[in-house]
Amino acid sequence: MAGILGVEEHEQPAYDLVAGKTFETKKITISSGAGKLVRGTVLGMDRVSCKYKQLNPSASDGTHVAWAILAEDVDATNSDVKTIAYFLGKYRLSGLIWPPSITDQEKKAALRQLQTKGIIVDEDWS
Repeated sequence: MAGILGVEEHEQPAYDLVAGKTFETKKITISSGAGKLVRGTVLGMDRVSCKYKQLNPSASDGTHVAWAILAEDVDATNSDVKTIAYFLGKYRLSGLIWPPSITDQEKKAALRQLQTKGIIVDEDWS
């Protein structure tokens, strides 16, 4: 179902990642050089290019802030990739993909950032 500003609303479950009955997606661009990313990857957005990459808590380009969750596998090793991401809904913590070196405190901060944007994680993470 098409929504406002290109946001789509879906009413069916989406496998193991989506915990609620409804969720919203939006078309995004994954930045060239981001590599291979899998569904469930927590994304940050570069504030200059407005393109997305995997969350990077130690960055200062905007990708240190969690914005969305990748909705499908992509390979952005050599070029930008158009795809979709989840921007609203309820999701399972066990389905989220994090950077390998992220700490528990950084995960909690990212989950709080997602929560302020309407992305709710169903398991206790506090």
